[in-house]
This record gives sequence, C-alpha cells and structure tokens, in this order.
Amino acid sequence: MSGVLDWLHRAGAIVAGVLLVAVAALTLVPIGARLLGLPAHSWDEVATFCMAASAFMGLACTWRSGVHVRMELVVVQFKGMARRVIEVVALVITLLACLYFTWYATRFVLESYQMNDMSQGLFPIALWIPQSGMVAGLMLMCLAVAESLFNTLRGGSAPLNEDAVMSRAVNEL
Repeated sequence: MSGVLDWLHRAGAIVAGVLLVAVAALTLVPIGARLLGLPAHSWDEVATFCMAASAFMGLACTWRSGVHVRMELVVVQFKGMARRVIEVVALVITLLACLYFTWYATRFVLESYQMNDMSQGLFPIALWIPQSGMVAGLMLMCLAVAESLFNTLRGGSAPLNEDAVMSRAVNEL
C-alpha cells in the first residue's frame, strides 16, 4: 500500500510542478505576444487556474516531506507518551479538517458541473475542470494525513523536520 501512496503523492508533486511551469509559460507568452502586437486574451485566467491547482496538488508532497505548516514547535517539546498523544490528537483534527474541506469542495465542483458554470473570460472554460484540481489535491492530502495518523498509531511518527524546527526557533530568539 505504501508503494501506491508513494506513487500517488509523487504524481501529485509532478502535476504541481508541471502546472507551475504552465503558469510561467502562460505569463510569458502573452507578454511576447503583446510585444509583437498580437492579441493576448484570457491567458491570465488560465494561469490563475493552474496556480490554484498547483497549490492544492502540492499539499500532500509538502506534508509527507515534513515541511508543511504544523505545530512543530509544540510537538518537539514533548517526549514519549505525551508526544504521541499530542501527535495523534493533532493528526485527527487535521484529518477531520481535510475531510471536511474535501467534502465541501467536491460538492462545490459537482454543483459547478450540474449548473454548467463557465468562466467569465473571452475563452469560456467549464469551471468544474480547474476546480477538480482542488479536489484531487485535497484527496491526496487526506490520504497523506491518514497515512501519518496510521503510522503514528502503529508506533511511528508523522513527518516532522525537527532539525529545521529547532534551527528556526533558535534563529527567532
């Protein structure tokens, strides 16, 4: 199962990277077109969709790498059973929040699909298409948090970059 999750999260990270490259291209091409006197309409709208999808598709990868925003400064202060309890409670809350957000994001995308909601630009795009990137990224994030929770319950720990946490704390003092 871990191999499948590794593959899914790696695929999400690759998609996020490709979308960032698309954002760069969708920003640079219209600049070049305008310099050449050519029309360049709706490129920024598509770049915005790519940027949003990239952010969501990268959530799980950042989580699994231990660089996602967490209450790390609190967690690293505890050892043993107290740390495990704090990690489990934090992971349960995080998973519930991810599931809640995913549920309502999915409903939002389905409503956009059912209403045939289209973008406002010169190049109309069915909004459920770019919104699906948000749902896919959230689903990957739910899987990553659930995996961390199961690993923690089995005696492991959630991804945590303790060296980075402590060096940040020292630098802030």
